[in-house]
Amino acid sequence: MIAYMVQGSYGSLEHNSLTSGMFRRCKAFSKYNISCVSVTLDFKENIYDYASGKIDSQRIPDSVIFKNPYLHYAEIADKRHEEVGRYQFSLYRLAQANLKDGEITYYNPAGDKIGISENRIELSKVERDGVVLKRTVQKSNGDKVIYIFSPKGICISIQEFDALTGKVKSISIFDYHYNIVRTYRSNYTWTVDWLRDLVESNTSDQSKVVICDGAGSARKITEVSQGVKKIYALHGDPFNKEGIVKETESWTFNNLEKYDAIVVRDYYQAQSLKKDFPKGNFIPIPYFWGLDISKKKVDAKPNTIGFFGNASSSGGLEDAILSIKKIKDIYGLSVTLEVSATHTSKQKLNKELIKYEKLANEYGIRDQVIFDKSNSASLKVMRKCKLSLFPASVTSQIYSIAKSMLVGVPVISYNCKYGPNSVIKDNTNGALVSVGDVDGMVDKIYTLLTNEKIYQRLSRNAQRDSKIYTSDEALFKRWQRVIN
Repeated sequence: MIAYMVQGSYGSLEHNSLTSGMFRRCKAFSKYNISCVSVTLDFKENIYDYASGKIDSQRIPDSVIFKNPYLHYAEIADKRHEEVGRYQFSLYRLAQANLKDGEITYYNPAGDKIGISENRIELSKVERDGVVLKRTVQKSNGDKVIYIFSPKGICISIQEFDALTGKVKSISIFDYHYNIVRTYRSNYTWTVDWLRDLVESNTSDQSKVVICDGAGSARKITEVSQGVKKIYALHGDPFNKEGIVKETESWTFNNLEKYDAIVVRDYYQAQSLKKDFPKGNFIPIPYFWGLDISKKKVDAKPNTIGFFGNASSSGGLEDAILSIKKIKDIYGLSVTLEVSATHTSKQKLNKELIKYEKLANEYGIRDQVIFDKSNSASLKVMRKCKLSLFPASVTSQIYSIAKSMLVGVPVISYNCKYGPNSVIKDNTNGALVSVGDVDGMVDKIYTLLTNEKIYQRLSRNAQRDSKIYTSDEALFKRWQRVIN
């Protein structure tokens, strides 16, 4: 079998990123003789770094094949340049047929429009060896033009953008194999054509599956031929804080029948989505997170609890801070809250944390709330906590919940929709309270901090019940049932 793992572009290799999860899936699939092709569709200069192994090659299996449309056309251009030599290559003219008026426009390999007799060119200077480069030009009418060059400085794409709307006016792709320029009206059209050709041009007897990570390319994989399985891996929550499907996910959820399966993170999310969207084939498979729990949990600090959720308004940090005030007011117990929250960027995280620092100060508990601004649900911080709080109103972060449980830190969470109750069993391996029930959360905190027998039972069970998140074999068996 060949598995095409599709993303718009590569992001970071942090544990909970789309990119790291995709490469860990490749690693697990490779163990079971499934060929993995990592496909990106957008232009980003780091594509060469990943493909050449410059980016943390230990996390990326050697067997992974890298494909990208810009890499594809750059390789063709550079190969043709080597075959014919620089002088002969300067004579190349690529034809662009205008079907509307029958005219033919000619380009040279520098990306310049030329007349039939013109053949002198100067290739773009390469600033970084072995990397696709781009150059942006502002035209006199305000339109923006982006030229993309191969590592040898040969033009492979010209993209024109409207000055007023910022939208793409046209995209020209230089194909040196056929010596033609193909023109498209949108990024969507040309990348879909390329993706379809990539998958369908493989004529081996192996079965094929296309797995998309990320909403941006989810629609594109549905354009691949019917004989190829199409699976969308839904990462995170598809709803906004009002409970409405996010705009980025709206096309996918209106066309669920076009996918063979939608992989979601847990059983509860799958069941809930099936009720709301009966056309979808929702399959629960946790992510290949590759969590490192080799270190044993250190002795937690007395009366220390952690918050490892999202710092956004629906993430529940405000209720977590309020619970620290209430447990002091009601029970006279002084508790430290270690905040190791996350956000879409460090800048946004720091902006949100300023608000929460003021709130803790207003409650008179600023010295009891410690803020970690690293923008990661720190395992190091988790290990020194007795409990974790996840009072999110919309959806709890299953990755951070599982990570906390794996190191024996029981979780107290709001029982929100599409959330935690497929992982947390109330009073068995953690605790669940109704959304917004701060007093109920305070009572749970007090019980677990003051009753060591109950605490130890929940801690042991939390580790036991979350071990699937470290077993590549168990997770692959679930994937095997879907792709076969």
